[in-house]
Amino acid sequence: FQCSNDTLRQPPWHQRFVLSEPMPGTRGADEEGALDTSAKRPRGTGAAIPDVSLNGESWRSLAPGLFAEHGVVLLAEALSENELGLAQRRAQENVNEVLSMFILRQALGQIGPGEQYNEINGRDGGWYDIHHRFHQEPFATFGERGAWVPLVRELLGGEAVLLGCGVLLAIADAEGADQAWHTDGGHLFDGAHLPCHCLNVFIPLVELNGANGQTQFILGSHAQGFDAEGEVSATTLVCQAGSAIVFDHRILQRGCANRSESDRPCLYFTYAKPWFRDHKNLRSAQSILDEKLDAE
Repeated sequence: FQCSNDTLRQPPWHQRFVLSEPMPGTRGADEEGALDTSAKRPRGTGAAIPDVSLNGESWRSLAPGLFAEHGVVLLAEALSENELGLAQRRAQENVNEVLSMFILRQALGQIGPGEQYNEINGRDGGWYDIHHRFHQEPFATFGERGAWVPLVRELLGGEAVLLGCGVLLAIADAEGADQAWHTDGGHLFDGAHLPCHCLNVFIPLVELNGANGQTQFILGSHAQGFDAEGEVSATTLVCQAGSAIVFDHRILQRGCANRSESDRPCLYFTYAKPWFRDHKNLRSAQSILDEKLDAE
């Protein structure tokens, strides 16, 4: 996508990024992890959508089975109040260091369509994928010891590795468009459904609601032989900041448009079995920090 002059007239990202206040105490199921089944449906009316959201300790016994069946599970309160606050502050600092530079160079015509950088990439639907300094603390510790890691190791095995970490930032845009339906990766072999070999963990750093958009999934679409032309419906996960959305990278999903007045940052971690190489999502070795800004 191309950056318009309107983008440059907007206030700096750190002023538009209104952080949600961390939610203290315990949240009930009605407040956390609700499913909005009124979301736009790609085809047909679909069947009843099962509840894949979990609270408390029940996820330790139930999450693996639900994940295997549906391809996604939501874990409430994956980050503590203090962890969430720290993640919000550090993520904002990291993004601020590269986002304004990327947008300015884009407006000056110095970044061509589809051009990629090691620290930041533009995606369809007004999204930015930002990796800058997310290998540092506190994200390194979260990736190794986060509340979701026991589930990751149960799904991928004890030798599961962290492939990467970053923030997906959906820019506030009243006229924004939803992402195209996509998967983050495919099956290893045709004709046979194998257990998950790669998954993502999304940690929203602000509340996901109807105004700022959410992530939608087509449950069960991670399975080999899934009939995408049949009657299927989209599941929209509505959750508080600090929740963990764990999903198979083979599942059909998309980010909804952010039509609120504040940007929507989502921290993510990608894990895989130790032998897997994710050739679809390789980062560029080109650094935006090494390039000279030429405004002439």
